[in-house]
Amino acid sequence: LQSHTDQPQAYYLRFEHRRPITERPMLLTPIEYIDGASRVGVVIGLMWGMFSVLAVLCIAAYSMSRSTVFLWFGAVVVTLMFTQLVLIGYGGWRAWPYSVHLNQVMGWVSATVTMAAAAWFCAQASYARDGHPRLYKLLAAVTAGSLLMACVMMIHPDFVPRDLRNLWLALATLAILASLVWISLRGQAWNLLLLLGAAPIGVAALARLSYNAGWVLNVEAAQAAGVLSAMVGLLWIFGVLAWRSRAALFSNHRGAALSTYDAASGLMLPRIIEARLPAMLLRGRRQKLACGAMMVHWLNQAPSHDEAGDRKRGGALSRIGEILRRARGP
Repeated sequence: LQSHTDQPQAYYLRFEHRRPITERPMLLTPIEYIDGASRVGVVIGLMWGMFSVLAVLCIAAYSMSRSTVFLWFGAVVVTLMFTQLVLIGYGGWRAWPYSVHLNQVMGWVSATVTMAAAAWFCAQASYARDGHPRLYKLLAAVTAGSLLMACVMMIHPDFVPRDLRNLWLALATLAILASLVWISLRGQAWNLLLLLGAAPIGVAALARLSYNAGWVLNVEAAQAAGVLSAMVGLLWIFGVLAWRSRAALFSNHRGAALSTYDAASGLMLPRIIEARLPAMLLRGRRQKLACGAMMVHWLNQAPSHDEAGDRKRGGALSRIGEILRRARGP
């Protein structure tokens, strides 16, 4: 628009669109529009790729470890990805372009469902049910309250005031972070690793809520913080869960080995030999392998439970095994 006078003039624009508009309209130059569309496309592509890979990894980890913690973490990944896509406007563009109702409520519904999944995941991953029953009840209450609020807003969006929605999401975020801090300080220090991944996601959620309350004016900064923190935080949490699952797996294998073999000599325990020896002899006969068994009994040896006696007996048995292997020949 060009004017031949230097006096300020007012222009009124009437805008019509075939899809519902829920965001703030802006006037952009073509270059600004192309740059913004390119950035949004890159962000959406990264989100789809990162969150999809995390979801597949969660399913694979559950199939290997049979730990339901990975399933709950996968629920957090999926719901958080959906929430981020709704908040940047992808749902209104692609999923439900002609529904005013869904454009108005899905941002709040997806956010509360994500909060419920995050609270329940923290309750399961931190073992709060066994060590901290009060915190477990708090996280369960956050989960139930978030799901109830999501159902109410889906049916009647005006039933819950906007300020109450912001307050509930802020209190739920602070409750989850405070629970992880408390559990970490009360003895389970490894939960600090979960907190390092959850903290940036919680801060980004609070930044978005601050924008809803009018304290933050730049919505693009809040959206970028939410997307980046979600990617980095979820990757960190998955790494922590994988490390924890690996340590638990090694502990289980070590326990199984100690219940099967003698720690001092490395030989099978007598009760294991009694159960497996017939099958071992039968397999050797079928495969035409020469095999035998030798029982060693300590004579004139008083029962002793001290560590030195166990070490001597273990060393003697290991020496006997070396002599028998040498005598067997090639």
